[in-house]
Amino acid sequence: MNNKNAFTLAEVLITLGIIGVVAAITIPTLINNYKKMHYVNKFKHTYSLLQQAIGMSQVENGPLDTWDYSENPEEEENLTKFAEKYITPYLKIAKNCGTRTGEGCLPEKVMLLNGNEWPYGGTDNDISYKVVLSNGVPITIDYKQNCTENKTYCIGITAHTDGLKKQTTMGRDYFLFDAFPGLNQIYPRGIYPNSTGSYSYLNTDENGNWIKRTKEEIEAKCCNSSQCNGGDWCGGRILFDGYKMNY
Repeated sequence: MNNKNAFTLAEVLITLGIIGVVAAITIPTLINNYKKMHYVNKFKHTYSLLQQAIGMSQVENGPLDTWDYSENPEEEENLTKFAEKYITPYLKIAKNCGTRTGEGCLPEKVMLLNGNEWPYGGTDNDISYKVVLSNGVPITIDYKQNCTENKTYCIGITAHTDGLKKQTTMGRDYFLFDAFPGLNQIYPRGIYPNSTGSYSYLNTDENGNWIKRTKEEIEAKCCNSSQCNGGDWCGGRILFDGYKMNY
């Protein structure tokens, strides 16, 4: 009679149990990492489109510091004129809502990483200049006359990088970008180039001098704990970390 080795039912059940435990531990991490890669790729692509648009506009309209920021941007007519001269001609646009509200160009709600609601625009009731790009990404366009401590002009663009949804999240699929005259380029909020060609977290002091922010200051504006501000500098953190979402 041939003796055949076989697993007992108990051994099979134990093995399946071990596999189930390992899967329960590793699969959520794999899914989360995949989602982060997806968000980063969407962010990177949108940022590239904005860089190209600002670059092409400067070829035709001159450097950022020669653009006309003199008219009050809170007047819808002035904002429209600015956006349609300097920004929108250099983007591929599927839908243009201008400064009109409630036309479905933006989500209904923007959340922060800490679970609170973002109270400063980016939704369909925003009076910013709004368009949806041909790749489905909604953006808003503004310019301001007091972006830094010494009242420097700047252009602000926000982007829902994963497309139009009812709700997006700051630092995941909603990011803020700034373009300052003098730097002549657009950057994710909180990060600008330093003299070595790499990136630093910068802002300006009251005299207009660029100053470096600390790592702790940036993390306070890009983390998911209840104690932090919830994500408005996350685009800068992604770029500084080499296009990685380390939060």
